[in-house]
Parts: sequence; C-alpha cells; structure tokens
Amino acid sequence: EGLEGILNARQHQLSGILNGIDTAVFDPAHDGGIAAPYSADDLSGKAACRAALCRELGLEIGAHTPIVAMVTRMTPQKGFDLVQCVLDELMDSEDMAFVLLGTGNAEYEDFMRSAEWRHKGRLCAYIGYDEALSHRVYAGSDFLLMPSSFEPCGLSQMIAMRYGTLPIV
Repeated sequence: EGLEGILNARQHQLSGILNGIDTAVFDPAHDGGIAAPYSADDLSGKAACRAALCRELGLEIGAHTPIVAMVTRMTPQKGFDLVQCVLDELMDSEDMAFVLLGTGNAEYEDFMRSAEWRHKGRLCAYIGYDEALSHRVYAGSDFLLMPSSFEPCGLSQMIAMRYGTLPIV
C-alpha cells in the first residue's frame, strides 16, 4: 500500500514479469517419469500415459472416455465450491473420469473421498501432493479443470498445455 503514486508516475519505466514454466522439467518428450515419451509432432505416447495412469489410479474406463483432472489446492479461491456443486451431476450424466491431485479445506477433502467411493472406478481423489504423480496426471489426462475465482498467471494451465492436456478455465 502507498506505492500507487510512485508506480503510476514511473509506469513507462516498469514492466511486469509473468510466470512461466521450466520447459526442460515439463517436457513430455524427455520426462522419464511418464509411461512413454511424446511430443506435439508425435502424440502416440500419450495413449500409453493414459493407460498407465488408469492402471495406477484404478480407473476402469473405456479407451475413449475423457479424463478430466485437477491438480490444485481445494479452496474456494481455486473454484472448488463450484466443483462441489456439480461434480456428482457431471459424473452421473457424462461418460467421463475425474482425477484430483491436491489438498485443501477438510470439507472439500471429505467431499472428494466420498465422491471417490460413490464413483468408484471413474473418480480418483489423491489427497496429498506428489510431484512425480502430477507429471503422470498431466500426461495421462485429456482436460485440466481450473475453475479458479482468480488466477493471475496459472502455472497449471501452462504445464497442462505442455503435456497436450486442454485447460478448461
């Protein structure tokens, strides 16, 4: 607080620094932690990553059933209140799988544990964070759900796009 005047006066001398990802770390063509390498020019390895993710997380779905993932903190700011309102309806009405990797408010964690039980074989709620697993989730999923109330420059969307996973914001 209190810097508005100085920043406004010097606005032509300042520039913002946007978030970015380390493309060497988040590179499905060279990521040794995923089931198979792939790139924008050759996506054939993505199917192997999907199959491996399904085996690892106990998803019992068809080869063409879309996997929607969230790698996030479960908080209202991240839009988890919206997820809580619609998840069961989506799971009941759509041919889809849902993968959550994250921690957060106890209420949301309990909701996701219960949802996993209700939608066994189609929903996996990994309550915790595992960096290696996050790479496998990005690599094996079709969509990344990111319903944040605000997200100044979300890294998750950037990582998802790097892995050929379409962000839904």
